[in-house]
Amino acid sequence: MKDTLFLTWQYIKFNRRRLALVVALVTIAALLPLVLDLFADEALLHLRGETRSTPADPSSYGIQEDQKLLGNTLAMMVSVVGAASLVVILCVLTLSLSTRREEMEALTRLGCSPMRVGALLSIEFVLICLTGGFFALALLLLLGEVSADLVRFFLVR
Repeated sequence: MKDTLFLTWQYIKFNRRRLALVVALVTIAALLPLVLDLFADEALLHLRGETRSTPADPSSYGIQEDQKLLGNTLAMMVSVVGAASLVVILCVLTLSLSTRREEMEALTRLGCSPMRVGALLSIEFVLICLTGGFFALALLLLLGEVSADLVRFFLVR
């Protein structure tokens, strides 16, 4: 296992730019539906006259049909963007595999077993997804603090 981790680390050090690009693409693809969902929730709260800290007056809970329709539309948009983001992540990882075919063949010719090559790729993909997820979560937490201001800036003019 130490050998596999060492080989993976050496590969990451050697291909920093390409891996940084893949991590950035995974981060953007993971962040997009989360941010859209955050802004959709904030926009619905704004339309209802609520904020996250102060709910609307209990006598005004008769939500109109257009607000329900808007909420359903926003939920559907978040689902579609989430599915598209998952497809993009899978395409990026598949493209990464296809561009590394010669490297995998070279590792096999040098004596690595196919199982070891698979382990190298698995560890790399897990590290890429974890790093992209970490950056997406950090950016989402940052945007969560200013989401109400951004919704007011873009929707209320």
